[in-house]
Amino acid sequence: MPYKTTWEPHGLLTEWQGHSTNAEMVQMQEQVHCHPDFDSVRYSIHDFSNCESFAPSDPDVEFSAAIDGAASRTSKLLRIAIVAANAGVTEMVGRYIETGLSPYAVKFFDSLQEARTWAN
Repeated sequence: MPYKTTWEPHGLLTEWQGHSTNAEMVQMQEQVHCHPDFDSVRYSIHDFSNCESFAPSDPDVEFSAAIDGAASRTSKLLRIAIVAANAGVTEMVGRYIETGLSPYAVKFFDSLQEARTWAN
């Protein structure tokens, strides 16, 4: 599996590696949104530092944003921090934000520590 999600006291950290696909992103979203602690989550950090590639299609990105939009009905305070190391991730997240389907605040960071500071 190209990602590992770790639940923390007020949020979660998902570390991506290798070649990741949108199907894996959707799988991660479904696992997170169905988790009993999801309603109390305040941040979600996605660390793409070890991700070699991630380039979903525009419809894939819209689907992921729509999933988060639906999940926001129970967890409105979530903030999403992105630690990105490649242009593919940056482009994907930019398209995610542009859809307007997810109300979550999303911000890019150069390091995991910067992301943690913002998330907390």
